[in-house]
Amino acid sequence: MQQWLAWALLAMLCYGIAPVFEKEGLTRIDPITAVMFRGFLVGFILLIYQLASGHGPLIREVSPSGLALVLLGSVFGVLLAQTFYFQALRQGSVGQVVPVTGAWPLVAVLLSMLFFHEPLSWPRAAGAVLVVAGLLLLR
Repeated sequence: MQQWLAWALLAMLCYGIAPVFEKEGLTRIDPITAVMFRGFLVGFILLIYQLASGHGPLIREVSPSGLALVLLGSVFGVLLAQTFYFQALRQGSVGQVVPVTGAWPLVAVLLSMLFFHEPLSWPRAAGAVLVVAGLLLLR
């Protein structure tokens, strides 16, 4: 098995497990508060890892423009997306919410075509059609 595939499968497993805990937790906590605590926990763990693994000096090497772009992505990918996802998960079922939010690659493919001029191949177009068809079947 290729290393990237192993990592992708582990991510898939974690993405599949997380909503089970989150759905139940959101019956006891507001979505915005949940995102805040998630950010605190993840930031704290990553800071400890960064320092303990010897990667601390890399923090000083961060380019301002790279940091600005990553932070902008965080506003969309963490702050807004997680808040909207938690609100949806609080109101809908895991089986409804997760497939819809999991279709974000469709948006990424469209934006990559617009901003990076990536071509739309037949396999990519067919995959997008299948994702949309799957969403329609799951509603």
